[in-house]
Amino acid sequence: KKYMHTDWQFFLKAEDAWESMFEAVRDAKKEILCEQYIIGNDHVGKKFLNLLMDRAREGLGVQVIVDMVGGAVSGLFYDNSLLREIEESGVKLIFWNPVKLWRLDTIFSWFFRNHRKVMVIDEHIGFVGGVGFREDMKNWRDTHLKVIGPVVEEMRHAFLEMWALSNEKRFFRRLKKTKHFIRGFQFITNSPSRTKRFLYEKVAYELAGAQKRILLTTPYFIPDRKMSRILRLASMRGVEVKILIPKQSNHPWVDRASRSVFGKLLKSGVDIYRYEDAMLHAKTLVVDDKFATVGSFNFDSLSFNFNYEGNVISHSSLFIDQVAAYFEEDCSGASKVNLVEWRNRSLIEKIQKRIAMLIRRLL
Repeated sequence: KKYMHTDWQFFLKAEDAWESMFEAVRDAKKEILCEQYIIGNDHVGKKFLNLLMDRAREGLGVQVIVDMVGGAVSGLFYDNSLLREIEESGVKLIFWNPVKLWRLDTIFSWFFRNHRKVMVIDEHIGFVGGVGFREDMKNWRDTHLKVIGPVVEEMRHAFLEMWALSNEKRFFRRLKKTKHFIRGFQFITNSPSRTKRFLYEKVAYELAGAQKRILLTTPYFIPDRKMSRILRLASMRGVEVKILIPKQSNHPWVDRASRSVFGKLLKSGVDIYRYEDAMLHAKTLVVDDKFATVGSFNFDSLSFNFNYEGNVISHSSLFIDQVAAYFEEDCSGASKVNLVEWRNRSLIEKIQKRIAMLIRRLL
């Protein structure tokens, strides 16, 4: 059945997103495609994998791409007995871009990670956002999207391209841009090639054209010079620019690098808020009343330059209003960064800022 309109549902906690994805897997009829940076070798990860194995044993086609570095961090990559069970169940699992420490020619491939978090069920239901499958992410404030409509076909196409590329040995072969744009929704990817940073360029274009407001939520905020300048110029011409980041993320040096860019932004009138209730892992953006995006794309160098990313973008007024409402609700309980207090931070923080600035392009 072809859907010519788009329906969607937001999930603001990882646990809620997991339950919806588990349900979709249980109800699948023929095909499950999953692309994840992390599937943990823990209760949550194994529950998901067991569901996938059960469905594969029932005859469904199940294809899974897990990033090798994400799989190594979570422990899945090293659990040979579990991997053997997965293979025997009929699940086709690929680790994206495996690297070997003893091979110097693959050293740069450490940076070319698949950070996308996409699942497509029966060419009909799609999931995309920031949620991974790991127990410690349970209570994170994240944003994940369930979508039904023509954009799911684009998500499926992007997954199959990545599947085909998984055996490609040339690291610099990249994805083609998806050209469809149906009913106000599109799935856009970002790849580690200067000519294939479609999501980066789209975001930069929308930010540069902002007239009224920019509402950015990101767990890791390390804008490059271009993005920083766009945000400052927008604020200086009267656009309301509000940025929401975690008070403390799960990567301390990313936080330090993030604080290193506060000065110029605050002086330009940009409002920066720090979320305190939980680990903030959502990646959303609203520009005026014309553009919103949700997905895996962080506002940092890794997402800009090195990672494979994927976001749904929309010009639907209802979709935009929902993303904006979630942003304002999150900001209502966040602390606003004060320029005077930021200038008077401790000497240790200022030294850490200098160090962080040296490595920010790798974060």
